[in-house]
Amino acid sequence: MVTPPREEPEVGNPPTTVVCDLTVATSVSNQLTVPFTWQREVEGERRPNLEKLCRNGYTSDKTFRKILEHPEDHKSFEVKGGLIHYSPNSEIRALCIPHSKFRGRKVTEPVIDQVHRIVGHMGPRITENYARRDFWWPTLGSDIKAFCNSCMTCQAIKTSNQRPQGRLHSLPIPMTPWSSIRMDFVGPFPLADVIDYIWVVLCWLTSPVHLIPL
Repeated sequence: MVTPPREEPEVGNPPTTVVCDLTVATSVSNQLTVPFTWQREVEGERRPNLEKLCRNGYTSDKTFRKILEHPEDHKSFEVKGGLIHYSPNSEIRALCIPHSKFRGRKVTEPVIDQVHRIVGHMGPRITENYARRDFWWPTLGSDIKAFCNSCMTCQAIKTSNQRPQGRLHSLPIPMTPWSSIRMDFVGPFPLADVIDYIWVVLCWLTSPVHLIPL
């Protein structure tokens, strides 16, 4: 009886498990696939149509007013249907938000607020990356940073930029006197014969102290 040869397992990279946790600030903005949706009512506050806010606000924004008057001079912007889109290439088409006001607030503030609600408390960098998918205005980055800095929850959630720390271990007990020491410097003292410091040396096992003037 002939035993068929055993199939060797394929050699390659081991399978990896991708964890996408949208509740921690270490997630990247590319993992956020939720599209932006303008909410007409947020916590009892009714908001008009975003496109209408933009059309009405362009005339009071000096940057976007120039683009509306001379669109041929601004190749990175596209004007269509009274709306301005920032489109430097074929992959980006972001709605331009004017620095106009509605009910005493800048139009950019409710936009940032809704982006923040979608992204969560993930800090200004990820919030900005998500916002730039759909929106553009000259001070977008600084406005989002100021908004996140005013959010107490965002301030409490911070990512660690240090390597994981190891476990704590007790120091070994010395076997002989002066095989392990502790030391410190005390001073400066008023100068006396060119000496103004004391070097304190302590035996870790028996605790006698040596004071050495420096």
